[in-house]
Amino acid sequence: MSFSASLHIYPVTMMSDRPKTDFECGGNVILPSSALQTLSSGMPFNQQDSKGPMTFSVTLSDKTTHCGVLEFIAEEGQVNAPSWILDVLMAKVGDLVDVTLVRLPKANFARFQPQSPEFLDIFDPRAVLENHLRSFPCITEGDVIPIFYNNRTYNLKVEEAKPNGAVCINECDMMVDFSAPVGYVEPEREKKTEKPPPPKRTDKKFCGTGHRIDGKPPKNNIATVDSSDEQPKSPAQPDFDFRVGTLEFIRKDVDTEQPSGPKH
Repeated sequence: MSFSASLHIYPVTMMSDRPKTDFECGGNVILPSSALQTLSSGMPFNQQDSKGPMTFSVTLSDKTTHCGVLEFIAEEGQVNAPSWILDVLMAKVGDLVDVTLVRLPKANFARFQPQSPEFLDIFDPRAVLENHLRSFPCITEGDVIPIFYNNRTYNLKVEEAKPNGAVCINECDMMVDFSAPVGYVEPEREKKTEKPPPPKRTDKKFCGTGHRIDGKPPKNNIATVDSSDEQPKSPAQPDFDFRVGTLEFIRKDVDTEQPSGPKH
């Protein structure tokens, strides 16, 4: 099955019977009914063709992108496409483009670059992108595709697509990655300031003298001790010359005489 035609390209917004959001949010075009007759009269869909959607290359001069087809209701000799396809091709309304049926490999990896840092404000940008990619049967490296989320439009550039520069993303296991958005500035990290060392203590411990309850002067006055003059105590050292011997207990002689008292 083959198809190739030169058609005048028009944006889908010029279709009076279709709202803007129906086709602007995806990667499908609208072909004339004659294209369907050509496709169906060539040969029946074989098993390979039934595995995925029909994909087409759209070429203008040296620029090419890829898309799918949604309906065959366009005017004869015309193709209606989303506005971003006209932007990628740098096409003007009514330019003649070549539309050719192509078979694209299944994608296994794609990297996208948001075109503004506002895309990072989305809570889960990966899930949002994967949900909107369902409207795109295929992607091409270098294309800038729009997604609509929360009443805003976010543009993303297809930086890389594997295994080929143009891949089919319908019913495939594809890994998605992001590059830093255009205009994104890495936030400056706060420099850690070193804390000044704590001031040296100048207070004196155990200052003053003691007082007895009976009013007499204490025998030993407590001297003022300056904490700055204290010398660190050396740890206790074991007696390495100790030898096992006889343990002797020395008793102090105590007067055992009882004081004499009155006899009864």
